[in-house]
Amino acid sequence: FFQLVMQGGGKVGVVIFFTISAWFFLDKEQTIKSNLKRIWILEREVLFWSLALMAFFLVFDRADFGMKTIVRSVAPTIMGMWWYVTAYATFLALLPFLSKGLRAVRRTHAITVLAIWGLTSFIPGTSGVNDSVFGFIYLFILISAHKWYMKPFTLKQTWLMTGTGLGFFLLYTCASVMLSLFGIDK
Repeated sequence: FFQLVMQGGGKVGVVIFFTISAWFFLDKEQTIKSNLKRIWILEREVLFWSLALMAFFLVFDRADFGMKTIVRSVAPTIMGMWWYVTAYATFLALLPFLSKGLRAVRRTHAITVLAIWGLTSFIPGTSGVNDSVFGFIYLFILISAHKWYMKPFTLKQTWLMTGTGLGFFLLYTCASVMLSLFGIDK
């Protein structure tokens, strides 16, 4: 249940939140100074909550508390305490360069996306595009290509894509059920 409903919903929520952020980043030029300011604001907010949680656990649950947790709580973004914050801060640091680079390559976004997706599989410790800064870069490239170069979808195209997506979901669900009925757990 957790894997099917909760985890999938969390991933969808992350993608929606990031997509909204990226959509508005594309409206204005990104500078190193403005993005470092965003990172600093994010770091202050995360540091506050990290220290508050650390204090809470120091008072109520010392059993699982050690020096590693204290260090991670004092420097949560750098130490990767929460993957989203670390990946988002890294993305913000790279955003001015990424944005300028994408403007320079113009309409070759699809090739760029395929290259990134393919190349990340060769980097040790990554499994392609996933919950990391690579996933954010991948999404940003797709979103920027859509916003800068694509025409708005017609109602017919929207229904076709929605139906196709729902069809694949149902096909996957039926295949999963059938395989589980035969004792195949893949």
